[in-house]
Amino acid sequence: HVAVADDLDPPVDSITLKKRGKVIKGRIVLVDDEKIVLRVKSKHKEYEREDVDSYIWAEEKHGELLPRLFKGLTGGSASDMRTLAEEYTASGLAGEAQLAYWLALSKDSTDEVSHKALGHSKKGKRWRVRIDGKWIFWEHLSEKTADWGSCWTFSSAHFDLRTNLALDEALHCLIQSEMVFRYFFDHYGSELGN
Repeated sequence: HVAVADDLDPPVDSITLKKRGKVIKGRIVLVDDEKIVLRVKSKHKEYEREDVDSYIWAEEKHGELLPRLFKGLTGGSASDMRTLAEEYTASGLAGEAQLAYWLALSKDSTDEVSHKALGHSKKGKRWRVRIDGKWIFWEHLSEKTADWGSCWTFSSAHFDLRTNLALDEALHCLIQSEMVFRYFFDHYGSELGN
């Protein structure tokens, strides 16, 4: 089973205006040569590019890093995924950072940095993961998460995923969903006003 919802918790973007250096936070929905459109709550406001000193757009960084996350599904090391997770964290993309840490653990289930980053606890030499308010030892996760009532939940920039698939399949599902979104955004976003 898989349940996916889109655009649930968008990253916060910002623009800095040349006049008085005013910073406005929201969600950038369009950037082109002439304007930047920023959504604040439910209102869209256009800013001429010549009036904008700088902008921070998480979606832009997301597009740069996503191919590396996708490659992590079939290659790379736990260390590579930790480095990627740190870059995502610095870019304000917490969901993707967590996905990168989970990918690191799929490559090396003993990776202490990734376990700690995901809030897992160590009891003796064994790692535990909190599922439904209960600590589950790592080696028992697949049987626990196979039940829809206590399955995996992952979030990314555009999707929330709830699934009882195996960890590797769940990560594939969410990361590939992001890749499809990215393809659509890159190819049709400007025509649709992002």
